[in-house]
Amino acid sequence: MNSFNTEIRNSLIAECISDFIWEMDLIENKVYVSEAWKEFLGYDDDLYFNSGFWYSIIHPKDVEAVVKSTKDHINGKIPYHESQYRIKTKNEGYKWIYVKAKAHYNDNEIADYISGFNIDISAIKKIEQNENEYRTLFNGVNDAVFLSTIDKETLKEELVELNDSAVRLTGFSKGELIGEPINNIRTSKIKPEEELNKQKALDPNTVYTSLLSKDKHNIPVEISTTFFEKDEVIMKLEVVRDISDRIQVQRKLEESEERYRNIVELSPNGAFIQDNGRIIFVNDNGVKLLDAPSKEAIIGKNVKNFIHPKFHDILNERMKTVGEGKQVHSIEIMMLKHNGDVIYAEVSPIPMIFNGKIYTLSIAKDITEKKIIQEENQKLINQTLEYDRLKTEFFANISHELRTPLNVIISSIQLLNDTYGCCNDKLGRCFSMNNRYMNVMKQNSYRLLKLINNLIDITRIDSGFYKVNLNSYNIVEIIENITLSVVPYAEQKGIEVIFDTDFEEKFITCDEEKIERILLNLLSNSIKFTPTGGNIKVNIGESEDSIRISVRDTGSGIPEDKLEVIFERFRQVDEVLTKRAEGSGIGLALVKALVEISGGKISVWSKIGEGSEFLIELPKKISNYSTDIVFTNISNLEENKKEKINIELSDIYV
Repeated sequence: MNSFNTEIRNSLIAECISDFIWEMDLIENKVYVSEAWKEFLGYDDDLYFNSGFWYSIIHPKDVEAVVKSTKDHINGKIPYHESQYRIKTKNEGYKWIYVKAKAHYNDNEIADYISGFNIDISAIKKIEQNENEYRTLFNGVNDAVFLSTIDKETLKEELVELNDSAVRLTGFSKGELIGEPINNIRTSKIKPEEELNKQKALDPNTVYTSLLSKDKHNIPVEISTTFFEKDEVIMKLEVVRDISDRIQVQRKLEESEERYRNIVELSPNGAFIQDNGRIIFVNDNGVKLLDAPSKEAIIGKNVKNFIHPKFHDILNERMKTVGEGKQVHSIEIMMLKHNGDVIYAEVSPIPMIFNGKIYTLSIAKDITEKKIIQEENQKLINQTLEYDRLKTEFFANISHELRTPLNVIISSIQLLNDTYGCCNDKLGRCFSMNNRYMNVMKQNSYRLLKLINNLIDITRIDSGFYKVNLNSYNIVEIIENITLSVVPYAEQKGIEVIFDTDFEEKFITCDEEKIERILLNLLSNSIKFTPTGGNIKVNIGESEDSIRISVRDTGSGIPEDKLEVIFERFRQVDEVLTKRAEGSGIGLALVKALVEISGGKISVWSKIGEGSEFLIELPKKISNYSTDIVFTNISNLEENKKEKINIELSDIYV
């Protein structure tokens, strides 16, 4: 330090060695500290002489304030650098420190060093924190709280604290009440109401009285009192609750008792009041409901006499719950008329307090006619479901019967084609006409087989017997193989097929056969309705949680008002459009069902004259359906794939 007398500095540090003294050379950027400050922090000696070390152990939330205060003082804005902050000790974590320092300026009026002292204020901060927590809790209580001291000799009571709720309740400020006896604002006890008497019997430590507010208004309250001793002083804690609303409600209930009786009497439904299961009141409609000769024939009887025995157990449970003053929901039960006939009723019991005792008020509504209609409707529903089951079973059976002979025809045609293929050219020309017609027969057989397969699958899905074989597959490979397999069919119509993907590989859990079926159906539709010179684009992308497969064409498009029905079975878009290509109206319905079975969803965009786009979203997840990931290889299943493709694209004519 050029402008600082080293000898004087050392003597000062030696003299104050027991305090937290420090100095910082602002020119050489070095720090000097007392041994007591080193011992308090607990770090190695060589760290203290680096000014950067000090900012590293100050709490991150306090660094900015410390730096600002230091700069403001050095720049002459404030006379001292003074602040409170947290500093990290080596062995005891963060400690709160109070610092006060002053800079020295050289002849050029430049601060060349700053010195100061620190004080450990952690204990003070802890007390402040506890005080704040106590204040927050104390003032956060909704009820008014008064804390008083009681002199052991004179029994003089003096209020020492009250919370914000007490200020709001009485209208007095804390300054107006603290130091005074609490009895100054307490009047004589209020007249106990019936309900309050009942509560007082349950809690004898609760006192019912009233407080006199600042505006001379009597406030009825209940007070719960607790005594304890602290530092040989008797403390009295009183929790005060305003019961004005409760008393007002109780009085209104008593005043309107007769009105409620009239309401019950005039109720359009049967009304019964019970005391421990014994009927003590019934209105005229209750007499009518039970078809009794008079009220006297019902009053005094046990309610079970009018309830079917199968409902007695549930009646006992509900009577117990209502007897505890709790609400229960309404239920449908079977009741017995006075002559023993059974009726259906909807019963709603509610607890009813009179003269401090709980009774049960039950409102019963006759629903016999409604119940009969419901039962008849249920029979019709069951008959409809049975008819639908039989219809589904019929479709399954007839489809099976149609498919069996078709398989035989197709196999025979295949055998004949193989035989002709082995003949020499001369003999082959002899059978050229036969070959042509056999191909026509084969294609139409495939068309019938596709229709039958679709019918069978639709009925299986409806019946819940459609099996899904889930495994982990590379979805990119599946889609690419299927797309490439239909290229020859598209080329025969002069249509370009384009495949694109945002990634080379993506494994998800799916049923490979179902995915192939979905894509072949969509590609078949695109080829059928796309004119020569058009194109079909298949793209694979992804979102956060799904794989997105798009099939877009430049075909004839779909009218906007038909977009909502194209996935309904047996629905075709337009007779003019369907004349260009064959179809049953089952394909897209099956596609939608297969997509949903796979856990995905399908949507469509289309514009007349521009084309259509079908978008499939499949969940992006790998499930433990199999321990092995399956890698598809179209060459291993070439014949089987060709057969499937021939069937799915059999309704395409060139």
